[in-house]
Amino acid sequence: MKAYTVRRWRVSTLVPLVVMLVIFVGAPRLLGIDGFPIPFIAAFVGLLAWNGWRTSLVLKLDIGGVQLIKHEGSRTNSKKVAWVAIQETVLTESEPAIFFLRLKNGETPYELQVELPDANRSELAAAVEGLGKVPLRSS
Repeated sequence: MKAYTVRRWRVSTLVPLVVMLVIFVGAPRLLGIDGFPIPFIAAFVGLLAWNGWRTSLVLKLDIGGVQLIKHEGSRTNSKKVAWVAIQETVLTESEPAIFFLRLKNGETPYELQVELPDANRSELAAAVEGLGKVPLRSS
C-alpha cells in the first residue's frame, strides 16, 4: 500500500509566493531592465514551489510509521513514530477533527496530535489498517 498524506496550504506558506511574484514582475520595471533571465526565474519558482509543497505536509502514514507535523506560527514541530510503538490511532468526531496516537505505553502526548479539518475517515481508516495493522478509533 502506498503512503497516505494530508496537506494543508496555509497563508504563511502562500504569502512568500505572492511576494516573490510581485518582485519578479515589479522589480525589473523599477530598475529599468527588461527582466530577469528565464533560468533564474525558473529556478526560483521551482524553489518556492518545493518549499510550499514541503511546508504544507500535516500528516504522513507510510510503511515505517506515522509522521505528524504541526505548524505553530513560524515554528514547525515534526514527530515520527514507528508502527510498533502505536497501540491505536484515534480520530475525533468534532470539527475540526483531531487525529492522535495512543502509544503502547498508554500515553497520548500532545505532540502526537494534529487537526484534520476535512478528514476523509474511510481513506484514513484504510491507510491506518493497511499500513500499520492498528485500529482507527472514533472518539
